[in-house]
Amino acid sequence: MPIHHTSHPPYIPVIKWQKAEQKALSAVAEELTDHVWPCIEVRGVTYHELLMSEVYHYWKGTVLVDYADPSGRLIGRRMSEFESFLTVAGDKNYPIIPVIDSRDALELSESMQRLLSTFETVVIRLRLEGFALGQDHLTRAEKACEILGQLNVEPRLMVDLGECPATWSPESLRSFADALGKLKAFGFQTVHLTSGAYPESLVEVANMAEYDRNDWKLWKELNAAVPEIGLGYSDYGILSPKWTEEILKKIAKKVALRYTRAKDWLILKATGKRKQDSIDLSVILVNQYAEDFKGGDFSLGDRQMAIRADDSVPDRNKKSGATAHLTEAWIHHIAFVIKEQY
Repeated sequence: MPIHHTSHPPYIPVIKWQKAEQKALSAVAEELTDHVWPCIEVRGVTYHELLMSEVYHYWKGTVLVDYADPSGRLIGRRMSEFESFLTVAGDKNYPIIPVIDSRDALELSESMQRLLSTFETVVIRLRLEGFALGQDHLTRAEKACEILGQLNVEPRLMVDLGECPATWSPESLRSFADALGKLKAFGFQTVHLTSGAYPESLVEVANMAEYDRNDWKLWKELNAAVPEIGLGYSDYGILSPKWTEEILKKIAKKVALRYTRAKDWLILKATGKRKQDSIDLSVILVNQYAEDFKGGDFSLGDRQMAIRADDSVPDRNKKSGATAHLTEAWIHHIAFVIKEQY
């Protein structure tokens, strides 16, 4: 359970199953494991045995697994691979929570229903575009909840907005909060709000930028509007919901540090991608932004940044590179959400 909101469900960061994210999960402090349920999005149609071994290697706690394609559906080989994955997960009794899109939940085969019935909990992912939560979404969610109930499975719900709205009116917030209350009343054990506010690309950043964490701001306002439902927090962390592998290639061309703060992300960007660029940015972060920097003991990610800024440490002992920076940013982000906010 969360540290600051003890009656709420664990924090769910949506994780693209890439090397940087895998390393980040393995580096999350052990005492934080029970406070976070990562939701792994399987980018390619990964062989189920390989995925299972990777999950078990990088994460020892409860994990959500979503095999859907970028549109959110279990199409083609994805359904058969997901069924194979669930078979293995059930046999090994791993703490896996399957994730099913609300549209797929209404079209489950008999074999998939049998597999899901062997799990204690299943998460329904209701994908929206902003606050567009209409009667058809409510009806679909209610039917999905009923189906899981018939399978004697504990139903949970992720309401996924994708990209978080940049602004909202008091009226639209109230209307959406009321809709969340209706969803919870259908019988879902928990309801999480999932959204992402991180920019799609940092190409436009010259040296420094700050981006508002509207995803956290929105959750706080909705949680205050409907405190009785115990709204769970879920985000896309330091990646945009629109993230693609092509963007990753652009990321690799320049060194950038991403640092989660209470209300925004601080971005520091160099003109090149040499180790010295990484060191210089770390010195700026640790010294010029000393009031924001949490120190090396806050997380392994912060420790790596502090080490790079330390003149007494040989450069050969300082990690750098696009993957390293993504990893440490993720580690810090997860630690910040759990320790400081949620």
